[in-house]
Amino acid sequence: MRVILYVLLACLSLMSSVNAQINGPRLSPSEKIETTIGMVEVELIYSRPSMRNRKIFGALVPFNEIWRTGANLNTKITFSEDVRVGNQSLAAGSYSIFSIPSQTSWEIYFHKELNDYGAPKSLISENILATLIVKPMMLSDQVETFGFSFNEIPTYSIKKKIWGKFHLSNEKV
Repeated sequence: MRVILYVLLACLSLMSSVNAQINGPRLSPSEKIETTIGMVEVELIYSRPSMRNRKIFGALVPFNEIWRTGANLNTKITFSEDVRVGNQSLAAGSYSIFSIPSQTSWEIYFHKELNDYGAPKSLISENILATLIVKPMMLSDQVETFGFSFNEIPTYSIKKKIWGKFHLSNEKV
């Protein structure tokens, strides 16, 4: 009986010391961005990995391999209405974002599987609902922490919609 009591006290002591650890900031903190583009509400949830004196693209994130486009849980984007991504239609809803970075272009995939953690070894074509190919730009200053932003969105990039006399498109009515 005495041995069981000592084991129980040791376990309780260990549990209390584990809970007493000081929590610091996460290495890849979570970020949530909400914006409205035209009449579409967009929400983006992702984790922001930092360089911390490491080479990222072409090393930690290898070129020409699938990346979850962030850290920790997969990056998730949600659209309140149907949208166009490049020349493809994407229904209102939530999607994971994966990418395949290279030195000359990035392939961005809007993927229907949301509950994955990390990048899959391969992307199943029926789970890819839209694809974009973008060209990377070399920045003059080093950026320590990965991030997304929605800025300088021209109105002509918004899906053509007409509300009364207001027209969001680069075409004349």
